[in-house]
Amino acid sequence: MDKFLKAVASIASGPIVTWVADWLHIFNNTYVIRPNSPDSLPATAIAVGAVLTVSLTAIYFNAAPALLKRRAFWTGGAALFVLIAIFIVRSALDGSVSRETANALYRAYDYSTFAFLALVIVTILFAILYQFNSSGNGELADQCQN
Repeated sequence: MDKFLKAVASIASGPIVTWVADWLHIFNNTYVIRPNSPDSLPATAIAVGAVLTVSLTAIYFNAAPALLKRRAFWTGGAALFVLIAIFIVRSALDGSVSRETANALYRAYDYSTFAFLALVIVTILFAILYQFNSSGNGELADQCQN
């Protein structure tokens, strides 16, 4: 129980939220985030990204490097797929579409943006964990556990 309490106490959300926000802010003023999308969209992605970071780090901290590498490639591929979908939706919005179609495309754009931002954070996390677990035969992991 003591080990569990130490682990919970060591997780401070502030640095994690800052890390996630720093990564996601690189997409501000890009084609990824719709210019008139609600401010809550990136804020929600930051919150979900922080929770995913803590959860996935706890689950995969000592995972085999090969597994982490596969996870990074799969999530990166999914992020690329969603990014392509964002560009397709954005190009469809540039054309002449009905109001109903435009509203549906805006929703698809926002959902795709959210999914992309979450996938980017997860991809970066798996890549970092891969490097962390494959360097020095676990020396870094041993240092963090002490």
